[in-house]
Amino acid sequence: MFKRVGWMPRFCAFRPVGAKGAEESVLAVEEAEALRLADAEALTQEECAKKMGVSQPTFSRLVTEARRKAALAITKGMAIRIQGGNYMDEKGVPKMDGSGKGMRANRGRGCGRGRGMGPGRGRWHQQGGQP
Repeated sequence: MFKRVGWMPRFCAFRPVGAKGAEESVLAVEEAEALRLADAEALTQEECAKKMGVSQPTFSRLVTEARRKAALAITKGMAIRIQGGNYMDEKGVPKMDGSGKGMRANRGRGCGRGRGMGPGRGRWHQQGGQP
């Protein structure tokens, strides 16, 4: 099932300073959207679920998994990458890689822009074409 995402990440990768070659914790775009709505926008789970076009239990699973991945990255010094998933953009266009697995299987295409982490560890990396 596609989840509605009303925001595309401007920055798709974060790596702790000095953590060259760190393992990655990968958040799907819809998981990042769940974090944004629940934690940055401080909406209730019911409001978030409605915005994403999913049930409240589905939203709860998304945000719980996103928080787990973020906490794991912070506590273990892992990089965080936002990439792939099974979602549709604000225009209702589904985002898939053609494999039937959603973009989650489309490795190496952070935020759908085809760019990786790059230099400058310890800060978010801006992707081309985003406002």
